[in-house]
Amino acid sequence: EKRGKKCTSVDALVYAVEKDGRKILIPIEWKYTDAYDKKYRANQKSIDRYVKYANLESSNLKQWISDYEWDSMYEFARQEILMEQIIREHPMAGYGYFKEPLIADDFIHIIVRPDANTEIVNDIADFRETIVDKSKLIDVDPKVLLEPLKGNDKYSELLEYLTKRYWHG
Repeated sequence: EKRGKKCTSVDALVYAVEKDGRKILIPIEWKYTDAYDKKYRANQKSIDRYVKYANLESSNLKQWISDYEWDSMYEFARQEILMEQIIREHPMAGYGYFKEPLIADDFIHIIVRPDANTEIVNDIADFRETIVDKSKLIDVDPKVLLEPLKGNDKYSELLEYLTKRYWHG
């Protein structure tokens, strides 16, 4: 079964607290060689689940559009809606006895993608045109993202793995 088929997921979620106390969710989606070509269209039941949230006045999505029914736009739209729902609903988060409401004030959606994957770069640019606050969407090449870690022995194994796995075949 396809990962994420029955739920919306992100590859990583960072919970940040700014100096002024504002709490920010930072969902991170990693794309390397993903290609879509509008091969996967969501089923109508799934689409119906998200339309009402996308059409809320408070949503960062201008409104639900048919492009959202196809991956990768469908995935990006669901991730934005997920963050908006977390901010609105304060779901319980944590493990065991340490669960508490997840309180956040805002989010910044990060999509990590190689510059060379022009299909996903273009998909992200198309998605950016459909959102209200474009500053909430950041896309970045993984080499640029990880550049500050170069030369730090603590991260040398991670960088070596990523280099072998994704950038030098």
